[in-house]
Parts: sequence; C-alpha cells; structure tokens
Amino acid sequence: MLGIEDKTERNERVYKAVRVYGYTHKEVADASGLHYSTVSVIVKRVAGASKHQD
Repeated sequence: MLGIEDKTERNERVYKAVRVYGYTHKEVADASGLHYSTVSVIVKRVAGASKHQD
C-alpha cells in the first residue's frame, strides 16, 4: 500500500484516514488496494488496541 511495507504503520495510516480525516472505508480501500471490509477490520482493531493502551 502506497510504499508501506510495515503492517503496523499501514494500519495506523488506515485508521487515521478514516477516523481523523473522515475518508470512507471505500475511499481508503480504493486508494490502498485493500478490500473495504479489510479496512473496516483494521479500523476496529486499531481502535480496540488504542483503548487498551489508555
């Protein structure tokens, strides 16, 4: 995805695109080459991980 090899970094960027910048899952999926449902799973996982770190 966009020259990113590290999945952790990719997932953080996907999460930010959706939650911070307001892109839809489909927009992020189209730009990244991921399936929109994969984007959804990533956003949920990163959000869940964030809650556990607080």
